Amino acid sequence: MWTPWPGAWAPIAPLLTIEDINHLRAARARVAIPNEIIETVLEIYQKLLEKGGFDWLWADDRRLARTFNVLQAAAVLAGRSTIIKADLAVLEFMLWDRPDQIAAVRGVLAPYCRTAIDEAQSILDALLAPGGMVALALRGGQPVAKLLEAVAQCQSACNEIERICSQADSAEYSAIEAIRKQAQETTNRVLLAATGGLR
Repeated sequence: MWTPWPGAWAPIAPLLTIEDINHLRAARARVAIPNEIIETVLEIYQKLLEKGGFDWLWADDRRLARTFNVLQAAAVLAGRSTIIKADLAVLEFMLWDRPDQIAAVRGVLAPYCRTAIDEAQSILDALLAPGGMVALALRGGQPVAKLLEAVAQCQSACNEIERICSQADSAEYSAIEAIRKQAQETTNRVLLAATGGLR
């Protein structure tokens, strides 16, 4: 590591020890690969093959095995014991041979990587948009009709996030539940603004 004075170097303490790396390797090997994920990866390979220029993917069976190893590693680093759809995003860095293929890989992967968490987050983001009805309601000074419209938007968003939460798998549930709570807190604040505006 370089230090401020010329010619001075100081040793760096490693962030990971060899023992840590061995534990991570052992944990990676125990990560479950659901059949749905295997089928999805094969479907992604097929779609890339149909685009043309990706014949080499099928020619190397070791690359397919490494693909699943990397997915398992992504799950371990996220603290999970099972691969989920969100882990597929890491394939963006593996499934191209030339830089001009990156856009094609991203295009094929995008619909597969969209998770229930992404859907819930996009609903919350739309609800909290800076120029949106909810932002205006929270700023204050809005007519009653606008406040009621903001309340209706909040309740609709909460209902949709609740639906997503009820269908989420155990790996996604806590993240979606946190998004649902944030939407509910926003709804409560808008309700307070609306009832204050009705007085």
